[in-house]
Amino acid sequence: MKHQAIAFAVGAVSVLMPFAASAASVADIEAQLMHVLGRIAALQAEKSGSAVACALVASKSSAAVGEPFSLIWNSYGAKDPADGGAVSQWARGGISTVTLDKPGNYKYKFTFNGVSGGQTECSTTISIHT
Repeated sequence: MKHQAIAFAVGAVSVLMPFAASAASVADIEAQLMHVLGRIAALQAEKSGSAVACALVASKSSAAVGEPFSLIWNSYGAKDPADGGAVSQWARGGISTVTLDKPGNYKYKFTFNGVSGGQTECSTTISIHT
């Protein structure tokens, strides 16, 4: 178990290295993060033995009413909505800018169906304040 944890940590560090590279804009950083999330989802799938996995983050844990934030996600082994059949609710990976007009805690939960079967969910929560 200890060796698996060490291997996972080493894998996560190597996955995050491209993210440390200089980026010209927030959009570039978000695109790099989406790529990293795809690699994290692949590591999660490998570690759990699952055919499908996902990772989802918000660009902020807290934002003011009317302040935009991004949801950034990626998946491994997920079926794209464009593929037809029992599809996932979301594209396999993406970035969406969200602006909320009421204070509260908002939980976003994404569900993905696997290309070879199975299903997975990932979620993130953001707090909106006045």
